Amino acid sequence: MIMFNQSDEGDRKKQLEYLNTKPEYQEDKLRLVPEQMKSFDFWNLTRIIEFKKRKCDHDTFPNWILEQYKYEVNMEIANKHSILFFYQNKFSDGKIWEWNITKMVEKNLMPEPQMKEMNRHTFVNNPEKVPKKVYMLTLDMGYQI
Repeated sequence: MIMFNQSDEGDRKKQLEYLNTKPEYQEDKLRLVPEQMKSFDFWNLTRIIEFKKRKCDHDTFPNWILEQYKYEVNMEIANKHSILFFYQNKFSDGKIWEWNITKMVEKNLMPEPQMKEMNRHTFVNNPEKVPKKVYMLTLDMGYQI
């Protein structure tokens, strides 16, 4: 049986601590977005970051899902504030992959969205499927951090 997390707060805090040790965040530390108002997880004056923890290795599947809804909401925020939108996945093998979505859009590298039958909610134990539009991102579209 798959175990679902009701809250990803602990994972988000660990990722925030890790990211804020990196040189690019020393001048402007990332902050955690409050759970009840988040369409993304972390922010500073130059970027927003949507973070997902995956319970599999980085090379388990050929691509990784970014919901079109998350893409649209976060790109709107990034464009409105003239900042960057990044998408990150942390895998059970310890690898973290990042996609610079803003750069991919600017260079016309975003794949076409696809309609997929997916769980309505990924954070509860409910197998109800609904159609969702998603972008299928490959590892070579991003980079390991």
